[in-house]
Amino acid sequence: SGYSAPSTGIVPAVLPPLRPPSHVGLPPVKPPSRHAAATAQGHVQTLPKVVLSATADTGQNLVAAISLSDGEVLLEEAPLSRERDWGDLHLESKLARLIGSFGADANCSPCDGDLMVKRIKALLAMDAEAKEVLLGFAEGQDIWPVGHPMAETLQYVAELAASTLQSVANIWPVVELQQGLAVLAAYAVEAELVYKLGSRANHSCSPNSCAQIGTDGKLRLCATKPISANEAITVSYAAGLFLLHWQARQRFLWDHRGFICMCKRCRTEQMSEELDMVKQARLEPDAEPDGEQVSYASSEPESEVSSMPRSRASPQCLLPPSHLRCMQCVPLRSTALGSGVMMDQTMYMRWLVDPKSVPVLRRTGRVDPERRTVIGVVWYCGACGFRVNLQSDTLDEVGRQVYELAHAEMQLVYQALRLCMASNPTSASAFMELWPTCERTLGPWHGVTLFCALQVLPFLSQDRAYKVRARLALVGADDKIVSMFGRR
Repeated sequence: SGYSAPSTGIVPAVLPPLRPPSHVGLPPVKPPSRHAAATAQGHVQTLPKVVLSATADTGQNLVAAISLSDGEVLLEEAPLSRERDWGDLHLESKLARLIGSFGADANCSPCDGDLMVKRIKALLAMDAEAKEVLLGFAEGQDIWPVGHPMAETLQYVAELAASTLQSVANIWPVVELQQGLAVLAAYAVEAELVYKLGSRANHSCSPNSCAQIGTDGKLRLCATKPISANEAITVSYAAGLFLLHWQARQRFLWDHRGFICMCKRCRTEQMSEELDMVKQARLEPDAEPDGEQVSYASSEPESEVSSMPRSRASPQCLLPPSHLRCMQCVPLRSTALGSGVMMDQTMYMRWLVDPKSVPVLRRTGRVDPERRTVIGVVWYCGACGFRVNLQSDTLDEVGRQVYELAHAEMQLVYQALRLCMASNPTSASAFMELWPTCERTLGPWHGVTLFCALQVLPFLSQDRAYKVRARLALVGADDKIVSMFGRR
């Protein structure tokens, strides 16, 4: 090898020749499979995790093709189209203004002109393939029930857009434009974003999946609990909708999606309220639901704090999504709307520390399905036995106070749901203003209060967001889902 010993006279050791490693006792090596070879070359064909399944009742639905684990990514998909500017801001603002005025003379909420224009821009930006997929959502079914107000609205918007946008290239016929707007209104995951597979997921107030949309419009569908094969993939059509009362959820989904939710959670909550009337008939009017007598006597000095009714219940005892302060136990100082319905700081802090420290009225009894309002009819207090029917022609002073607070609850629910459907950048700031109003009017544990808090969670400081997430955890919200909302 040309090696020469050093002058010291030390002869180097002769190294043994290299040998291949022994395979004794090991199984024979198999040649790589076609799948492994394709993986090494970057050509991977994985089996789909979700597929479409047709049913007679609900049409094409998204179901799990295989068993899926909690937190697993089910689907990543780009939208069929996104809005594309026409280059004429004056024309856009004119069309939005005309659409927004619809319904103003009919004593109903006007259309969201900006949202409708955004959807029209997305429709006109579609290529032929995306347009065919989109209109395929409407094949063989009526997306909006006959007589639904949304059907009339979309027809008006389509006709107005077709006449106003004659100078815009690739304008659709009125019939196709109306069908496209109907599909977007019913299937859009967010604003104008519709997905070939992701938009087929059904709604549930207790969903097994959560949809996240990136800044590029790409949909990411993740499982929030284990899903078995052939099980339907469900999502919530509005972030935090489960925090609201079942009647408000059904009203929202009917108005904005065209169906009445009959998921297990809605049926259970509705049945629970109907059975409460039967249970209350068996209780003494001055007894708690568990039969314990309540005493408000206190040896502490008379003050705002010590004179309030107390409860030994732990904070883990949850309140229903819709509840009102009992005016019989905690009378209002004033009956003027805007002052009397607002609680003072002392009561708020006590209620925040212990959800059961303030006696509340709960909804009870059967709800008339023809009533479109979300205001409760019969309210009952388990602490003092007070019961009031707000449809009664003769309400005493306490009954009128309950009616004022129930009416305030209804107005706050409508405001929150209206902001939830808005697609403008000011929605977050509007929620930030509505949140403290709900806190001081309905309390820190009311469903509308927590619903508003969830909407502004991504914009809160880390310390404040941690406190909100802790409060949401106490009412049973899954922290995995809440954290996904917080990263929006």
